[in-house]
Amino acid sequence: MSELDAAIVEECSDVEIVFRGVVLNRNPLTSAIQPPPVEAGQQPEDIRHWAAAGHSWYYDGLLRASPRRAEYAAKLLAVMPNRGEPDELLREIIRGAEPRRIDATALVDGVHRLQALLRKPVGVLTHTQNYKADGSPIVWPRQLHGQILDACRENGIPVMHPCELVERHGTGVALQGDLSHWRDDFLPTVAEAIASFVAEIVGRTDRLPETPAVMIAPQGTGAVRPRNA
Repeated sequence: MSELDAAIVEECSDVEIVFRGVVLNRNPLTSAIQPPPVEAGQQPEDIRHWAAAGHSWYYDGLLRASPRRAEYAAKLLAVMPNRGEPDELLREIIRGAEPRRIDATALVDGVHRLQALLRKPVGVLTHTQNYKADGSPIVWPRQLHGQILDACRENGIPVMHPCELVERHGTGVALQGDLSHWRDDFLPTVAEAIASFVAEIVGRTDRLPETPAVMIAPQGTGAVRPRNA
């Protein structure tokens, strides 16, 4: 930890997925409930049902806390192949996982705990899953970005808002065709913005960006401002 300059937390949701008191890692969970890839141009009926059931259980049942979560879980379990013991834990998770809301207080407390543990500056990145063709972010819930920015501004936590990069450069330059992932040739721009953000929160001035970057709330202040403003 002695060589660590700062830590960055990417806040991507206001929901934790909890199973028997344990907060689950969402990426492996979503991978585990997805059907295997099929040949190009083919999507058998059972694969479509499996994918649809997994989407309903995860996005509606968990992330949106639908009261139909148990119904979605039953449908997913009915269409997923059951390999017996290797799938036992996953099937128990599908039956019993629950959403838990994370409010702004939890975000702020978590950043402060991490900062106390590491004894280094901690900054926050907002996360956007997808963008519209015009570059505007698709966020759920709609107020999530605003809540994160407000919480950081009010508590003096540095925050980087990468949506500003898409807004400045456009989707054709910044994003792949899925309007979700950065283009490979745009990654250096993203990396430079993040490096400049980290440099600023640790007090360095030798990595100033060539162009104004994203909105940040400087450490110990209550303002969100453009860098170099």
